[in-house]
Amino acid sequence: YIVVLLQSNYIPKKKQTQSSTQAPLFNDEPGVLKMPSMCNAAVLTCCADSKPQQKACFNRFGCGVSYENGKACSEDSIAAALDSFKTAYSPLQ
Repeated sequence: YIVVLLQSNYIPKKKQTQSSTQAPLFNDEPGVLKMPSMCNAAVLTCCADSKPQQKACFNRFGCGVSYENGKACSEDSIAAALDSFKTAYSPLQ
């Protein structure tokens, strides 16, 4: 091993240090974190389906009643569902 290193003119590199960034802060105090509902998850999952498949998809999430109002896949509903996930999972600014 030593012979190989000498023959190859091996020069060890200096150990490089890596800088790290601080982990993001989340407001996870009890009672503060509001998890998105399953129906919000259904909106984001099911509204991409074709109309005939949407009702069955909402039913699988247990949100058939939410779909029945006819507004489950509206732009406002999708925006609200996205906001619920952003609020729950985005780090504090």
